[in-house]
Amino acid sequence: MNSRARKILFYSFVAMFFILSAVILPYAFGYKLNFSGMKLQRTGMFDIKTTPAGANIYLNGKKQVSFLSQLSGRESAATTPIKLKNITPGTYQVRLELDGYWPWEKQLIINPSETTYLEDVYFFKKSQPLLLDQMPIENIQTTLVSPDHKHLAVLTKQELKIFTLDKNQAPQTITLPQPIKNYLSWSPSGQFIIAGQSLVDWRNSNITDLKNSGLKSFDKLLWADDSLVYIREKNNLKSLNLKNNQLAVIDLGPDTTDFTLKDGYLYLLRDGSMPSLSIFKLNGNLDKEVELIKLKAFENYRFIDLGQNTINLQEITSKKLYLVSTKLPWLKDYSIKEIGALTVGQWVSGDKLVFGNNFELSLWTSDANQAKLLTRISHPITALAWHKSNNYVVFATDRSINTLELDDRYAYNISTLLDLDKIAYPSFNRDGNRIIFFATINNQSGFYLLEI
Repeated sequence: MNSRARKILFYSFVAMFFILSAVILPYAFGYKLNFSGMKLQRTGMFDIKTTPAGANIYLNGKKQVSFLSQLSGRESAATTPIKLKNITPGTYQVRLELDGYWPWEKQLIINPSETTYLEDVYFFKKSQPLLLDQMPIENIQTTLVSPDHKHLAVLTKQELKIFTLDKNQAPQTITLPQPIKNYLSWSPSGQFIIAGQSLVDWRNSNITDLKNSGLKSFDKLLWADDSLVYIREKNNLKSLNLKNNQLAVIDLGPDTTDFTLKDGYLYLLRDGSMPSLSIFKLNGNLDKEVELIKLKAFENYRFIDLGQNTINLQEITSKKLYLVSTKLPWLKDYSIKEIGALTVGQWVSGDKLVFGNNFELSLWTSDANQAKLLTRISHPITALAWHKSNNYVVFATDRSINTLELDDRYAYNISTLLDLDKIAYPSFNRDGNRIIFFATINNQSGFYLLEI
């Protein structure tokens, strides 16, 4: 190669270096050439993470490809997780797609020199309901989820059926003695169930008849532990030891309308001119009242169990929920917080409650000390659960199963995973990713499982 050729080659590389630098350096520092104004424009970025990973990305309907594949000339799809850099500022319709899952879509804004994060996107499965047990709906008397949300008890006219919420299998079926009273109650550990007037150790298929134990007619039954239950019968509270059938009676007085137990204390709702909440140390009698909490006059209350540390009171007519927090036994101190009307609910933690009131879904947090309306829908909410991703609420109505994403930029994303003519007895597992429900699908009636 002669001297002239070497000079030409050298200057060509120099020119190419400056040309590429003019293109690459602005890109590396977050700028893009705006050809309409022939000027450099500061860009933004999408930071996208999904569960599961591997989703394709569409911006305003255009499928995104990886930057490196563009340079090589062999384009391949950009998939999550990814940081999409040098995005021109503006509003984008972002759509994420993954085979076998429902797509995710939302309108988002890119601002200059800023990153728009999508870090909690969860894909829900496009699965079909699986029939677990075929039966007519008229056979069902009542259903109840276990305290740990791992099992569902279904009481029929002849049998007790135990479904495992985390397994795709037919229920365990236990035949009960007749007649069967329309009543179900789980023990705290989930080992035992009182079904009608029978104590069922369902894992061992053992049945104990409780007819002669004082468990005949009662208004309410609560478990202190797996071997001790408390039964309200008119003005009396009976404690029944299930191991030896020993029965003790506490006189509640004629003005007691409801009771509950928590952490070794007995809580009584008193009626009269001024409703009140009386608290006693649970020791077999009502000799010493620990605390007396006055409630709003001219209202009727009941206890409801949402599975958390506070005492839940509900005004029967308005459905308003009141949280009573006590500090026992060291301080005679309490607080009462009004939440809002509630028909179904679940405590996420000690300071967060998701709840439904027929056609409204709301979220209450202690830091805001108020309920935030998430959405209104056209059918009554019959069940709900906080999803394990911590960014979604899943809920059922009388005809659909849905998800609501808690990212409220522009609007909450609501997706319908299943739509039927009728859904009954819906029950979610603890993670909110499986639901068992009664429905008729393809002329087959029974309990179905949907993985979401």
